[in-house]
Amino acid sequence: MSSNSDRVDIAHRTLRQAIIEQAIKAGTKLPEDEIGRHFSMSRTLVRAVLAKLQAQGLVDTYHKRTATVAQPSLEEARDAFAVRRALEREVMKAVAKRWSPAIEKSLREHVREEEAAHAKGDVRLSTRLAGEFHLKLADLAGNALLERYLSELVSRCSLILAMY
Repeated sequence: MSSNSDRVDIAHRTLRQAIIEQAIKAGTKLPEDEIGRHFSMSRTLVRAVLAKLQAQGLVDTYHKRTATVAQPSLEEARDAFAVRRALEREVMKAVAKRWSPAIEKSLREHVREEEAAHAKGDVRLSTRLAGEFHLKLADLAGNALLERYLSELVSRCSLILAMY
């Protein structure tokens, strides 16, 4: 039997991907009891999953009511992308300082995967890989805090791109 943290991680990854790929649309309610049944977990664990998604800007909760998939406004979207551009400039500076043949190989392989998904017409996979490319760069930058902030923004921006 998997541990509670494993179940929380699985539920988080599954819901995050479903939101980013628009399998669950913006504004959709996310009832704790339904999520709990689906992932065989308690409401306490479901709340932990929803809190992680909320921290990433993918879920909104108002006054302890049912969580919903976030619906960022156009103004919020502009702000998010402005901050993302600034952080990605810093990521690129850091990656450039650490550049190596291994980094180049890793990035080229990722781009080939993304291109193959696009060529097959797999829009969901191609979109997910495009977002993951930015996360891969952030990881290669070697700055955990920068990686964390960019990860949150990439999630939020993926939702925004799906909406607009």
